[in-house]
Amino acid sequence: MATPALLAFLLQYAFQVSSVFTLGHLGSNELSALTLGSMYASITCWSIGFGTTTALDTLCPQGYTSENPKMVGVYTQRAILIMMLGFIPIVFIWWNAENILILLNQEVELSKLAALYLRYLLLGVPPNLIFWCLEKFLQGQATTYVLIICCPTNFILNYALVWWEPIALGFIGSPIATTITNWLMLLLTILYIKYVKGYEAWGELWSRSSFDDWFSFGKLAFPGILTSCADWWIYEIIALAAGILGNVPLASHRLILTISLLLFQLPHSISVAASNRVGNLLGAGLSRKAKIASNLSLILAFTGAICNASLLIVSKDSLGYLFSNDKEVVELVAKILPLSALFQISDGIGATGSGILRGQGRQKIVAIIYLPAFYLIGLPLGLMLVFKFNLGLKGLWWGVTCASLSMGIGIFIIVLMSDWKLEVKKCQERIKEDLNEEEIIV
Repeated sequence: MATPALLAFLLQYAFQVSSVFTLGHLGSNELSALTLGSMYASITCWSIGFGTTTALDTLCPQGYTSENPKMVGVYTQRAILIMMLGFIPIVFIWWNAENILILLNQEVELSKLAALYLRYLLLGVPPNLIFWCLEKFLQGQATTYVLIICCPTNFILNYALVWWEPIALGFIGSPIATTITNWLMLLLTILYIKYVKGYEAWGELWSRSSFDDWFSFGKLAFPGILTSCADWWIYEIIALAAGILGNVPLASHRLILTISLLLFQLPHSISVAASNRVGNLLGAGLSRKAKIASNLSLILAFTGAICNASLLIVSKDSLGYLFSNDKEVVELVAKILPLSALFQISDGIGATGSGILRGQGRQKIVAIIYLPAFYLIGLPLGLMLVFKFNLGLKGLWWGVTCASLSMGIGIFIIVLMSDWKLEVKKCQERIKEDLNEEEIIV
């Protein structure tokens, strides 16, 4: 289950890499503006949307193995409605990004470029949010097929719209390419569900049940949002701090984050597979097999994280040149990548453990661990190392690494202490309540 998920996530993350690659070679200003724009998008939209879909990590796998698989379609439709309502304020927040970024003490020129990037990306937000919901609905069945088509398309569009002279648009070409690709992704996924596989679990075209019981959905989604925001925002706050330090630290931070997150797709794929597998087994009432799947997931995550860390240490001096020709940026990247190697191990364990807990429906526990780890330990420590001890960008990444270590240890302990028979009981009660509500509506 993790193997196709890994390929899918690598292809999906390649969208961001293609933007860094094409804009990074335009210059450090363009790369810094991309960093600032991506930071703004992550804080105000992507982290919240991704956190909302974590409710589906619990509901969809458990629903598939329940008495009524069509509940999976109801859950997904409910998530899409909530996402589209949330998009309304995002329009206003993104449209006024320039003024907000300047208020946050960012450079005027970079703020203008970042705001321009966001305005052209705005139309690509709805299809991406809906795609995330459908991805959970399909449990990764179609994602790889869709992305095999869309990933090279995105690279071609990025190159053509940024660099190819007959139609080159320069900086704005990248967000336009991403927007076009997002709509293509959504269209191909809908066609897959309609004509290949998945329609049998969708139910009617749009169920009236999707308008009901948003409170129960929110009880799972809200802690998922807190966790996602805690995880994503820490890097974006670092981007803000790096922006205050100057263009080189900001550009370097973007490259380090790009490389780290690219490698993170391995434990992330194991996390998603663990969430689906644990959820399926709990829905089927198989507590022992769910425990075995959980333990195996943690072993795989640790092994993969060691491989990632080794790769970063061995190739730290050359990785930066993949995205930038600026020697100063590449040298700073090489100094910090060993820290990122340590971060890979703890983050891999923490991410996979979080997937297991989402499969159990324990998003609240994950949020309780993530928030203090990142905001009571990591962020204060990182800011202190930068502004009091003058360690620059390295100080910020020391803070992130310490936060990740705290989070990984906490998640690991909670997973090992799981009462699997109790989790089966809670799962059956949750599905029974949803089935009863569906029967009342029908």
